[in-house]
Order: sequence, then C-alpha cells, then structure tokens
Amino acid sequence: MINSRVLAELDRLALEKNNLDIMSDFIPYLIKRGRLVKPYIVDSFWYGVGSTEKYEKLTSELVQRYLAELEE
Repeated sequence: MINSRVLAELDRLALEKNNLDIMSDFIPYLIKRGRLVKPYIVDSFWYGVGSTEKYEKLTSELVQRYLAELEE
C-alpha cells in the first residue's frame, strides 16, 4: 500500500530519473529517507515480470506454460 505522501515522493523521484525502477530506485529512496517499508507476504503463486517491456511480451500461452511447469 502506498499513501498519497509517498506517491508525491515517487513523482519527484520520477522527474529526476529517466528510467525509474521500483525495486532498485524507489524502495532504497524511501529507506534512505526513513520511510517504513514492509513486505507484502502472500502464499499464492507470484510471477514477477520485472519490467514493462517483459509484461508487454507476456502472452497467455507463456503464462499457461509457466503454470504447467508448476504442476510437474
């Protein structure tokens, strides 16, 4: 969950950088400024695509293949 004050910080950081990554830019930025950063733990399947480009290339056939590998 991201509150509105943190979103304003995200906007400021995005103006400073051409390519903003949540994990390598924004999370360390928040930690350096003393913001509380917590994990969101789930017990279900999670597939992190890593980037917008990878997300855009993700097809339903590829998802089905990944899910089939989990069942093996």
